[in-house]
Amino acid sequence: MEEILQKTLEAHRLMRHDFMNHLQVISGYLQLGQPDKVREYIKKVSGALERFKYLGRIEAPYLQSLLVYCLSTFGEDCCFNLEVTEKITLTEEDDRGLTLLVWGVICPVYESILKNELECGINIKKPSVIEIGFAGQNCINERHNMMKLFDGLGKSYPRYSLAVTEEDENKGFRLLIAGKE
Repeated sequence: MEEILQKTLEAHRLMRHDFMNHLQVISGYLQLGQPDKVREYIKKVSGALERFKYLGRIEAPYLQSLLVYCLSTFGEDCCFNLEVTEKITLTEEDDRGLTLLVWGVICPVYESILKNELECGINIKKPSVIEIGFAGQNCINERHNMMKLFDGLGKSYPRYSLAVTEEDENKGFRLLIAGKE
């Protein structure tokens, strides 16, 4: 969990840096007397912040922190998407467990996502059910490693069922993490 907390602090620094840059751009446009450019820029930045809209549905501080880190470090140019279909509330134990599982899946392919060699989508369908999908040019290379990793993670976290829900060499694959009843 310590690593996740460090990642959250890193995300906070990145977001603060980006925010300050946005204010400088707006200030510059205002000093140049270009209010139309200010409006355009604010619209662009607002659109970029849409990526974070689902975070408010997650009442699980560790998982939310990890996802803030991912959304902020991958940025709007990377192929990382998040969808949360309903409000999620987790016990602290489930929050920690699911967060470690999600990080365990994303961490080995972090650089591939950052370089846009691999697309990653996370869909949180209901409490304790997370689907992580991968696709892209590096997907075939990563699939075998991810399957071995996923198998190992399943043994490390017996409270959760882990399964491959969809597999296609050309389109990618999806991994499902579900809490056992």
